[in-house]
Amino acid sequence: NGSFSHAFNRFYANVSVPSQTSISLQVAVADAGSNGCIDANYTFIGPDPTDYLGSHFNPAGSVISGQIPLTTFQNYVNPGRCFKYKAYLNTPDSSRTPALLDMNINYSP
Repeated sequence: NGSFSHAFNRFYANVSVPSQTSISLQVAVADAGSNGCIDANYTFIGPDPTDYLGSHFNPAGSVISGQIPLTTFQNYVNPGRCFKYKAYLNTPDSSRTPALLDMNINYSP
């Protein structure tokens, strides 16, 4: 992992969540593979990295924000070089769809 002076710290996402729909996010930070971030091994987590299957960042109104965990868990390694996120969208009615409008990630000391 080496010595890092920077890490992925926080994220901020604007979302649209019509009634009876839901949206949540998970993040992943990993070390680069032999082809950089393309073949890195990612473990997606929420705010509780030990519950990586059930832990998600959830919206407060029209925003999902949170601290990106600074830890190592399975293939999750922060500080790390590669970052991905997954959005989980759920609706019972295709005429009402949640949306991830934009995502901002802070990478700093």
